[in-house]
Amino acid sequence: MKNKIINLKNTNTELELKAKAVEGFKAMETLYSMEVGKNQVLTDENNQLENKVKEDEPKVKAYNKFIEKGESLSLKTCAKEIFGSILGRNNMMGILRSENILLIDNEPAQDYMKYFEVKSTKCKDGRFRSQTFVKPSSMIYLEERVLKHLKKIEDSKPLPVRGKLKSQT
Repeated sequence: MKNKIINLKNTNTELELKAKAVEGFKAMETLYSMEVGKNQVLTDENNQLENKVKEDEPKVKAYNKFIEKGESLSLKTCAKEIFGSILGRNNMMGILRSENILLIDNEPAQDYMKYFEVKSTKCKDGRFRSQTFVKPSSMIYLEERVLKHLKKIEDSKPLPVRGKLKSQT
């Protein structure tokens, strides 16, 4: 009888161990499937980033050539290079004036001279006028400042409340 009790205890212990092993296996299976899911998400993100790099490669090459040349760009060309057809020269210059980077005559403020080059050009009537050019190394800075200004404008728009703007309530 004592042997049967010991065998039953051993059998129960074995069953408990097997049950724990099955639970552990199920937990590992769940963790594995979660990791596979995470891996798939990361693979998808990686593929998107690689496609973006391929898409941006011509732009990067063009930008590097531009930087290597070291030639300053007119404000018109700079606006086209940075913003394409989204934002024109006049709008970009208006933003730079509102940020006190450019003065009323479109010459840079003293604190921002390091980003620009001002050249004298001869007009058809024989007089000279100054023209502002953007240094290649400052294009990224100007883009960031303009985008920051546009974001500030976007964030300051009033929110609609029940079909009315907050300013109307």
